[in-house]
Amino acid sequence: MKTLIKYSWKSFLWSIAYILILLSLFTPLSIITFSIMLVPALILAVTLNRKTLVIQYIISILICSFIFPSLSIGIVLLSLFTLIPSIIMSTFYKKESASVTLLIGIITMLVLFVSALFAGSLMELNISTAMEELVNEVMSQYPELNQVATEQTLMMLKYMLPFYLIMSSLFIVVVSHWLSRVILEKMDIQIPKMKPIKDWKLPKSLIWYYLGALFLQLFMNPEEGSYTMLITVNLIPLLTFIFSIQAISFLFYVADIKKWRFLPIIGVILFPFLPLVYSFLGMLDIAFDIRKGFIS
Repeated sequence: MKTLIKYSWKSFLWSIAYILILLSLFTPLSIITFSIMLVPALILAVTLNRKTLVIQYIISILICSFIFPSLSIGIVLLSLFTLIPSIIMSTFYKKESASVTLLIGIITMLVLFVSALFAGSLMELNISTAMEELVNEVMSQYPELNQVATEQTLMMLKYMLPFYLIMSSLFIVVVSHWLSRVILEKMDIQIPKMKPIKDWKLPKSLIWYYLGALFLQLFMNPEEGSYTMLITVNLIPLLTFIFSIQAISFLFYVADIKKWRFLPIIGVILFPFLPLVYSFLGMLDIAFDIRKGFIS
């Protein structure tokens, strides 16, 4: 990877972007900036040596804290959510493939989310109470919904928290990797990129994990709040999503082989509306490698 000196002014601009991203996370703009919060930090981590990175990081934090002194602790904590995975990912970019780097980044983000929840519990910040208040506020706008529906919604939100954390980590890391790679290429800096989506192939062992979770859910009748229930309510939707991604890969593969340029577009458009169909198609592709049937 190329270093730095010729990018000094660009790194300054990215430090400004980093400051703006951190501050935006305390505003309604966080709905948008949450998904790209790693990008400035990741670009800085890739283009700067560690000493320069630390210096610019400290300066950025001091500026943010000076502008909003009452938010200084929150700014420091949020900055760690961006800095730690960025440093780890930039390190793995130098010696591992993009898929391995992304996996490490997702695990790092997940650990940070869990650590934040644990720290919040120690400080008596009850996430269950916060979720209950949010659900009650939303449900109050729909008086036709009864109390039972509200309680069931709240229960599922609590049980599926691991799934939401994993999906959030996945989304943030993948979006950040893609945007950062595009930007870094414009700066003549190369980082590993993923294989073309048509070449993605997930391990067959995922099928057995899915069948095992499905068996537990259908025949073991796990008790409410048990570890078995937590496993099934999180693992099944997670694997359903993963199999759906495999289905998208299959459609891209078929489109490439048959020169059906319209197929990926239609596949992506229909993806949110047919999750079970896509999941089943992805399972077939993993289990039986059905794409071989389209080789001419």
